[in-house]
Order: sequence, then structure tokens, then C-alpha cells
Amino acid sequence: MIMGHQYIDNDALANTPTDGRVAHLADVVAGVRAFALAPRTLEVYRWQWQRFTAWCRNYDQPSLPTSPDVVVSWLASRWYDDAAAAGSLRLGKAAIKWAHIQAAQPDPTAAAVVRDFLRGIGRVQSQADADAGISRTALTADASLVRGMLDAIDGSDIPIEIRTRDAALITTAYTTAARRGELAALVVADAVPDGAEYRLNIRRGKADQLGEGRTAGVIDTRTIAAASRLRRWLAMRPYSVAQAPLFVQLHRYRAVVRRSKTCRPRASHVGSPSGASVPANPGSMVTAHVGARPAMPPGRERGR
Repeated sequence: MIMGHQYIDNDALANTPTDGRVAHLADVVAGVRAFALAPRTLEVYRWQWQRFTAWCRNYDQPSLPTSPDVVVSWLASRWYDDAAAAGSLRLGKAAIKWAHIQAAQPDPTAAAVVRDFLRGIGRVQSQADADAGISRTALTADASLVRGMLDAIDGSDIPIEIRTRDAALITTAYTTAARRGELAALVVADAVPDGAEYRLNIRRGKADQLGEGRTAGVIDTRTIAAASRLRRWLAMRPYSVAQAPLFVQLHRYRAVVRRSKTCRPRASHVGSPSGASVPANPGSMVTAHVGARPAMPPGRERGR
């Protein structure tokens, strides 16, 4: 093993004859490069690349290799026709660059026309936001902001089950600094009681490239009773199976959990709670859209 890496066979490299050593080292390089990007990043790149190649087929343009003019035309199409944001366009540019590097082709996104177009899009979007009075600066969550969100939830007329879940989700996000994906991946067994507090086992997150996981404490403070809120939700939560999602969508105030033939809830059916919108890093940036939804007629309640 090289540098303790389990995917590289150090013995095989040491025993390789001199004439085949360079070829074997090339295999080692290819194996290490496979870990250069996180699986989620690769998934996004592949999706963006598929969109680009489909557009090229529709307009009879080359996709690999392609030219800077084709790239900027696709970006302009996505911005003008699909109202794509600047961040989405930059992802598309990165995907095209990645595909060309993998194929040992020149990078068409390095051209000035592509760079200037994306810069111009950023300035146009910023000016449009300013004219509309929109600020995209993230609010830093502090105790007073979270307290205000909780007061709005507690004072609303939505069902108590939904209020309890949303309050537990917001306070857990605030005290653990967990990202949205980390919260969605939690199961009931990840919330381990520790006296009056909880230890939350966050198995893998965006910044955890090796999947080592981390443990975060859910505690009660003078202003934010996160542990109490989580305890209240666990006591009220339907279907509290160990491997069931911790935060689930509710329908008619019962958890929406599809069961397989083995009656094990599937983690893929985690629904984001309505009434509270938690961004990618709610610990440092928690925003909420809190308020009661209009009451549905009897028999037509939808999942929340």
C-alpha cells in the first residue's frame, strides 16, 4: 500500500519488472485520479455534460472536442431560454472542461469569450437583483434569528406534529452546523441519547471526502432548547424504526414511509419539511420560510 491507501497494491508495484514499471505506474496514477472528485461532484458533472451533448446533437454541433463558440452558445441558450442562474452556468462550464481533460483534449472553456460571457452574466444578474431590491447575501444565523423562527412556528396554527418536527429540524441544524444533505441522511438510530443531551452521528457530509463521519452534540442552551425539541419530536414521530429517516414528510400527521417487502423504511423517501427551508449549511446560515399553509378541505390534506 502506498501512503496507506487501500486501493493501491504496493507489493504488485515493487514486484513489477523494470520494463513494465512505467505502465504499472500509469495504472496507479489512473487509480488515484479516480478519487480526485467526490462522487456527488462527478454526478453533477455527468448530468451537465449530458445536457450539453444533447444540445449539440439538436443543433448539429460537435461536443468532444468542441470550440469556445459552441460552449458560449450553449451557455447563452441556457441563460436566455432556461433562465439558468450564473452558478448553474459555471457548473456547466466546469463539466465541459472536465470532459475534455478526461479525453486529453484542449480545454475550450479557457477562451476569453467564455470567461467574459460568464463575468458579464454575473454583473447582469447582480444589477437585476439590485434593481429589484433583492439581496443574495446569506444571513448568519444567531440565537435571536433562530428564536424568532421558533416563535413563528410555535405561534402558528399548523398541526402540532408538523410544528414539532420543523422546530427539531431547525434547532438540530443550528446546534450541529449540519448541512442539508447531512440532515436528510440521518436515521433515528443516529440520535443517541447522552443524559439530557443527544449525540448525533453524521455519517458523511460534503466536506467528508473519505466518509469517516463525525459526531455532533445536540444540547439545550439558555435560549435554544435543541435537545428538548429533538426529544419531543422523537417521542411524537410515527414509525420510529432505528433505520427510518429521522426527519420525515408527514401526511395526515403520519409519516410518509414506503415499506419494502422486509418492512424496512427506505431512506430515499425522506421528504423535506414544509414551512422550514434549510440551506446547504444551516449551522452558519439558517433561513426559514415559516407560516401556516391554508387549510385543506377534509380528505384532501397533502403531505407536509
